[in-house]
Amino acid sequence: MATLAVALGAWLTLGACGELSGYSGAPADVRLAELSEDEMGSLCSWIIDHHGGENASYECAGGYSVRVQTHAECVAEQPLYRFCALTVRDMEDCVVASGDTPCPIPQIAACEPYITCLDRGE
Repeated sequence: MATLAVALGAWLTLGACGELSGYSGAPADVRLAELSEDEMGSLCSWIIDHHGGENASYECAGGYSVRVQTHAECVAEQPLYRFCALTVRDMEDCVVASGDTPCPIPQIAACEPYITCLDRGE
């Protein structure tokens, strides 16, 4: 059975209700690539906590499992978003909409910006 590590974005996020800071405490309208190390750390901590903690594992439909990343793994992915317009708010909205599981659910409208970013290889 294949195992995927749930990355920073992987189906995670909370909707930021027009506030300057999102649910994670990171500035909601800032692109992920532009976050400071501390802000990225806050976002990663929030995502990881939302999905059961570091290395939590979930069985997903389709016969595979996903593993929630460690904090260090999540923070290390920030350069992957350097050409992507994905914001903290986009990521948080996706995480919240996906519920308690980090299993990919591409039909979730709130995850479209994240999925688009990944599809373009950004």
